[in-house]
Amino acid sequence: MCGIAGFRVGEAFDLDSLAKRTSAALSHRGPDDSGSWIETQERIAFIHRRLSIVDLSPEGHQPMFSASGRFVIVFNGEIYNYLDIKADLIKLGYSFRGTSDTEVMLAAFEEWPIEDCLKRFNGMFAFALWDKKEKRLTLARDRLGKKPLYYGWFSKSFGFASELKAFKTHPAFDLPVNQSAVMHLVRWGYVAAPLSIYEGIYKLPPGGVLTLTSAALENKSNDFSPYPNASTNAPQTYWSVTDLAKRPANHSYDGAEGELLDEMERIISSSTQIRMIADVPLGAFLSGGIDSSLVSAVMQKQSSRPIRTYCIGFSEKSYDEAPFAKAIANHLKTDHTELYISQKDTLDVVPRLPFMYDEPLADPSQIPSFLVSAMARKHVTVAITGDGGDELFAGYNRYVWPERVMQWSGLLNATVLPVLDTAVGASLVNLADRLITSTQHLLPSSLRVQRPRQALEKLQLVKGAADSGELYQRLIRYWQDSDGVLKNSGRMSEPFVLPEDLRNVEDALSRVMYWDLAVYLPDDLLAKIDRATMAAALESRAPLLDYRLVELISGLPASVRVPNGEKKHLLRKLLERYIPKALFDRPKMGFSVPIGDWIRGPLRPWAEDLLSNDSLAATGVFNSDLVRKRFEEHQRGVRNWQNQLWTILSYQSWYFGFFKSRALSE
Repeated sequence: MCGIAGFRVGEAFDLDSLAKRTSAALSHRGPDDSGSWIETQERIAFIHRRLSIVDLSPEGHQPMFSASGRFVIVFNGEIYNYLDIKADLIKLGYSFRGTSDTEVMLAAFEEWPIEDCLKRFNGMFAFALWDKKEKRLTLARDRLGKKPLYYGWFSKSFGFASELKAFKTHPAFDLPVNQSAVMHLVRWGYVAAPLSIYEGIYKLPPGGVLTLTSAALENKSNDFSPYPNASTNAPQTYWSVTDLAKRPANHSYDGAEGELLDEMERIISSSTQIRMIADVPLGAFLSGGIDSSLVSAVMQKQSSRPIRTYCIGFSEKSYDEAPFAKAIANHLKTDHTELYISQKDTLDVVPRLPFMYDEPLADPSQIPSFLVSAMARKHVTVAITGDGGDELFAGYNRYVWPERVMQWSGLLNATVLPVLDTAVGASLVNLADRLITSTQHLLPSSLRVQRPRQALEKLQLVKGAADSGELYQRLIRYWQDSDGVLKNSGRMSEPFVLPEDLRNVEDALSRVMYWDLAVYLPDDLLAKIDRATMAAALESRAPLLDYRLVELISGLPASVRVPNGEKKHLLRKLLERYIPKALFDRPKMGFSVPIGDWIRGPLRPWAEDLLSNDSLAATGVFNSDLVRKRFEEHQRGVRNWQNQLWTILSYQSWYFGFFKSRALSE
């Protein structure tokens, strides 16, 4: 796990000074080593920060050159199957100086075409490769987008980087905010690829590879498009979720669940084993949920000694999974560490978020994600996670709720929904909300309803929804009236929509799950965990996102993945082979913090400042009357607008804390 960056400048420039500034900006991603390569004639600089995981010797130093000297690379990530590829190359006559996966990659590029190499690699990666012979730059990213890679043109320069803060080290970098990206943030809470928060800077799509000649680096081609496969000069995809979606559903496992579970176990065991290869201490995040419990169980089975597991706890019981994690750890006999964090510990992270993420991200779980990473980093350098289980195995209520509700849409539209639109209906909803809220503490935790008013209001989204897919799109929006909260929505391009060729997928559940795998997973969840762990100089690895498992599970029809609407059915059945069902069979809690309460409490002065009329006028993006109205309603307890307000607060704090500042750290 590392940080990479590079520039091709269009005029005389002090590249050495630029490389040093950029290296310093990315130091948190690689505290163990740094390096740069400058090609004066081509006016190119490659910068690398290293977090040493495999081959701790100087032989793993980057930028690294191939044996022939033709290729030079800066690489962020891990190639988990590099030993198998290395064995193949040795048979072809290659020899190696060190033991790093980077050296194996370079030898592979010498032997095979780059796209063939990408299809061989099993890992998480983002890299830049310069071909001295052809004078050609190649940027590539792993299949599911675990590792970030930004690129773009500004002034007379081209740049690429793991994080946006690297671009700010260039004195000519002065790009405006991308208004379409702001619409993404308001609607979904994150900026979807290929856009970034800056106009003219793009995210390389997951499974994407972009090749640029020296001439193209000098002057962006007129037919360039950041959208994959859109033109000759656009990023090309060597693997995509869309291609998986277009395959006919694999019904071969219908009625043969045991056989399917055996194949899942084989792949998960293999994917976990290769992710445990490291020359540094490693552990696992264990929340007590199904995903992390399964990964921890498989790790412990493959280890000759207790693995290290980590969990954080909260004083707010409705958010605290630590007791469940401890019970799982005791059963597995892991070396378990838990830390109960104070409200102050959590709130202290909030001002640091703009510098961690570089662009607004309205996912409050980014806060505990950093805290557990910082705790684990005191003991280990690599953490294995359960990321991907919800998206691949249908772990969210929103996957099954729309289909169920649409079955009753006719009755709801004719009876319940018209009543909710009346003053009497609104009063009944308020009464029910207050009643449920005031009595929840009397109920067993398994029967408590989270955010009861929001659950009732979700029913109103059914009105006018053509099908469960459209209802799902409404359900995941933070602001239903996103056009109303944005001042200039008419000048913004339409955000990501489901590709036309996904509309013919066999069932609605599969369509929305593909949408999440293609967009929500890389641009929210994986971006969150990458920045949170890297801010603590910790590497995270996700066995459930091994592409072999993704290809297996994504080819199954909904009737196999979610039989009778049971979320995570397959993972539950597999976990029963390791852990008694009683230890994990409970409602999903999620991994978040009580943001709504904090906006009314300890975060109120911070929020008041960012959402004042003057602050909103300074950014010039939002309808201040609407934002202020919802902020005041939230403060009075009339409505819970925490999700909507957090999107605005995320943008405002980024704008004043990062965008308007040349500082790269606090």
